[in-house]
Amino acid sequence: MALEPKEIELKAKALTKAATQNEPAANIVSLLKELQQGVKASEDLLRSTRVGIIVNKFKQHKSPEVARLSSEIVSRWRNEVNKQKVSGSAGGSQRSSASPRPPQNGTASPASATPSDKASKLTVSPDKRTWKADGVDTNQTGIKARDNCIGLIYDGLCLNSTEPPKAVLSKAAAVEAAAYDAFGPETKEPYRTKIRSLFQNLKNKSNPTLRVRVLSSSVTPEHFVKMSHDELRSDEQREKDAKIQKENMDKAMVAQAERSISTSLQYFNLLSENLGVESMELDGEKDWIVDTENAVVCLKGKARFVSKATGQGWNEVFIYKISLAEEEGNGEGKDGWKVRVYEVWADTGAAYLAALGELDGLS
Repeated sequence: MALEPKEIELKAKALTKAATQNEPAANIVSLLKELQQGVKASEDLLRSTRVGIIVNKFKQHKSPEVARLSSEIVSRWRNEVNKQKVSGSAGGSQRSSASPRPPQNGTASPASATPSDKASKLTVSPDKRTWKADGVDTNQTGIKARDNCIGLIYDGLCLNSTEPPKAVLSKAAAVEAAAYDAFGPETKEPYRTKIRSLFQNLKNKSNPTLRVRVLSSSVTPEHFVKMSHDELRSDEQREKDAKIQKENMDKAMVAQAERSISTSLQYFNLLSENLGVESMELDGEKDWIVDTENAVVCLKGKARFVSKATGQGWNEVFIYKISLAEEEGNGEGKDGWKVRVYEVWADTGAAYLAALGELDGLS
């Protein structure tokens, strides 16, 4: 037998009292079962009695039986309300027959019509929309932190949108629920971080297609909350970032080549100022190591180096490594090659000791 709204309110209060006074789980289970059997859920009934909010809180109860039963009840009520919304008969049966405040003139009262009107019609400019401006009720879960997050997602989705508030609220609640399932509970940092990230991406004015994709269900809430940073960006953003990355890479490569050549010139200038070179020999071309794929050439040489300051010398084998880059038209319509990196692998320690006059003492 269906319970009257007043009876439902009394049992909801009894539930709250049982929780605050730490009554045995059996008492709570008994009250929950009465509500499970006696409530024919409708959106109006659940809102007016707040029973859905109260029962929902018991999903976190320490008693597994209480938590399981409350979860089952909330899930069933939600499904019933959703079915009524689809059929267009939400709140019709039980509210009209069991309401303790029937309208005296036999017509729907303004109080009961206003929330529905606000939820169905857009009353503010699309660029000024928020959940508060739209007049929607974000109290969907009965948990303040989660309901606040629903409002945050709503604000991201409704920006510049002409979708009805009711549709936006439904989608915002679905996104929050998906985030809760994947990263919750609401007390954990991963959930809060994810909600903030989703909101920032939805509010991004340079990525309006993301809001459209979520609202139109081309991206499901379950997929949306797990999308990577790259997936969340628009095609235009990806193209722009790729262009910037290429430009930065090109600049870095030019700068690297200039630094490398400049460093090599400094090396040879210091070499000629401080050392004399005798009997230098380089490998013949057939002995060069050539990497055609990366345009790198390595060759070996040997010579006797003598410090001009002390006259001490040593014989050394050294290596040249030269990286090349293809150069576009050289003014005559022909392509060519230029040195990009010039490296010399040599024994700088011997040069240092020879300059100090200490090299001969090592032999």
